[in-house]
Amino acid sequence: MHKIITQLAVSVTTVSTAVFGFFLAAPAQANVFQFGDSFYELSDSPALYQDAFNDAASRTFENANGEILNGYLATITSEAENNFLVDTFGDDVGFAWLGGQKDQNEAWTWINGPEAGLQFWQGKSPRGGGSAVDGTYVNWADTFWPDNAGGQEDDLRLVFIEEVFFEGVSEFQPGDWDDLDGETRPLKYIIEYSLLPDPAPQPVPEPFTILGSITALGMGAAFKKKLASTTEKK
Repeated sequence: MHKIITQLAVSVTTVSTAVFGFFLAAPAQANVFQFGDSFYELSDSPALYQDAFNDAASRTFENANGEILNGYLATITSEAENNFLVDTFGDDVGFAWLGGQKDQNEAWTWINGPEAGLQFWQGKSPRGGGSAVDGTYVNWADTFWPDNAGGQEDDLRLVFIEEVFFEGVSEFQPGDWDDLDGETRPLKYIIEYSLLPDPAPQPVPEPFTILGSITALGMGAAFKKKLASTTEKK
């Protein structure tokens, strides 16, 4: 049965410390690396996919400007970003979860972060007719992936090692993407931190709409009073 993961709401409190009359921001987390406007961190321990998702969503990071950035499983939208992650974390891990997941219709989508809801792949492997959606960046291993081996490989991982399966036919290279069953295979995971869009504001009624509603209520009350008075006279 396919998994459905829901983005967690994160409540952030900024903590400052008074030292000699100055307020100093809490120190930045260790082993957090910047690329563009985002920051990235490799988890200390492996986890199943749902647990990795929840942990990433519970984290925050304060940048040099004092902005609180929300955490989520990393989403990759360019070759440069993909290469950065491999170069940064390649010596510390063999595979790591990313924030991509497949639904029952073979649609691969980023499930969190600013790209939440963006579909990047449709179908099986390129050999099976699958293809990128609207030119989005993808980097599946060879042409055999995603292969959905066992029928439960719905979660996306990034490859950091070279591994040969069939000599000269199929292999993993650092930076490749692979699908895996996140309900049974714990992996380390990459947490990305960035400013997430604010929820869409609720529309505020125009003044004339409010005034019109008040006027209508007043006219209705007056009509009911007049009707009651007429009935009493009869």
